[in-house]
Parts: sequence; structure tokens; C-alpha cells
Amino acid sequence: MNVALDFALKTHPGLVRPLNEDAIGADPSCGLFALADGLGGYNAGEVASVMAISSVLERLSSALADSRGSDVAFTPDEAIYDTVAEINAGIYNAALNSAAFEAWPRRS
Repeated sequence: MNVALDFALKTHPGLVRPLNEDAIGADPSCGLFALADGLGGYNAGEVASVMAISSVLERLSSALADSRGSDVAFTPDEAIYDTVAEINAGIYNAALNSAAFEAWPRRS
């Protein structure tokens, strides 16, 4: 049985900030949809949320595809935990290596 899924993606900046720092994405081939709520007011919040979504989609869809071709069962909780930990480390390292991505602006 094949099922078709129609979907749309949309975020909203909210009522406080002019810039929408959220990121949203989907991989309908495996039924994966993800939203990262950007932290408004922090430097490069929109960069972090885009990094998170692209990594989530890539890593989780890859882990699911790998499990389909093997005898190892796909365990979503483990895959999500591992993916989020790796993404967090990547975003943290990006912030450490770029003044533009620091959580707080540098003071002169």
C-alpha cells in the first residue's frame, strides 16, 4: 500500500523580533520533519538553527536508510540522541571558532 503525503512548511518570527531565526525542513521519503527554534537575540541564531536542521535531516534519514539495508533495527531514541549531541558539539565548535557566532557580543 502506497500513501502520498502532501505537506507544507512554514514558520513565523513572532511578535517581538523582526528576524525569523527558526529553521524547518523535511525528508518526506522517510517521513522526517524537523523544526529548530532559533534563539532570538543571540548572535547567529539563524545559522545555528539551519545547521541543526540540515544535520538532523541528513543524519537521521541516513541512519534510517542504513537500518533498512541491514539486520540492525532502527532505534529512533538512540539515533535522535546521538544526532542532537553531535549537532550541539558542531554548533558549539563553530561558535568557539568565529567571533560572529559567539553567544554574546564581545566588549571592547
